Amino acid sequence: MPSTNYDLSAITSVEYDGTSLSEIILDGTSIWTPRNSVTVTISADTNNYTLTPAAVAGYSAGITDVSFVVNSGVVIGSSTTATAALTVSGFASGDVVTVNNSGYIVGAGGRGGNSNTNNATVGGTAITTTSPIEINNLGTISGGGGGGGARDHTTTTTSTTAYVPCTGKGSSGCGGIVTTYTNTYYSGSPGGGGAGRIVGQPGTVTAHGNSTPAAGSAGSLTTGGAGGSTKAAGAGGALGQNGVSGTWAGGLAGHYIIGSGFATWISVGTRAGRTAT
Repeated sequence: MPSTNYDLSAITSVEYDGTSLSEIILDGTSIWTPRNSVTVTISADTNNYTLTPAAVAGYSAGITDVSFVVNSGVVIGSSTTATAALTVSGFASGDVVTVNNSGYIVGAGGRGGNSNTNNATVGGTAITTTSPIEINNLGTISGGGGGGGARDHTTTTTSTTAYVPCTGKGSSGCGGIVTTYTNTYYSGSPGGGGAGRIVGQPGTVTAHGNSTPAAGSAGSLTTGGAGGSTKAAGAGGALGQNGVSGTWAGGLAGHYIIGSGFATWISVGTRAGRTAT
């Protein structure tokens, strides 16, 4: 009689004589154990969440279905552009990890460039994963906005020409044209902060000569802050957007995902920014 192979992985429960079984053993070999379904719910704002087996109650390697739920209106952000808002790692082959997002998973906003110099920074990353995940995005997943580019200082020189007459009788060799030169200093403004959570801060204000520029603004969750208005600097980028350039370029947008090769998108939803494998 020919042998038949059956896929038992879809079976969620087995009963024998009214009793649920925890395992099926055939000829001394375990051929089935029930899958373990666990839901991890994020119901309040948080930063730098790490989803690993250690965060899943009752985890059993290779047979656990994890539903990671971000409630509507809840924000997972990051305290720094160097660290992703959500990091997923450490799950075994056979586990199924699904990110069900109805809120925001967003990177930190980039910092605006300092006036008269430039150090506008990139926005932060939303998700980094080294484990296979499915993403059901009904909300927003986005890299942080890049910081706005700063404006450089300038100096304008103007000249004033006047005739200086002789002041005494009988004077000789007096009178003539005198030119006076005046420098006017214009300090470059700092760039605005990028959007995200934590929001990007504007660059610092530095005077040039006797000119002090107007300050830029911090970003918000979704929009970049304005650059300083004196010798106008660049605004910070909105979620997933590059910062606007001043004299210097604004910072790049953050990644909405690093580890895209591990991700399967059930629903794309709103996502913005860069991606990397």
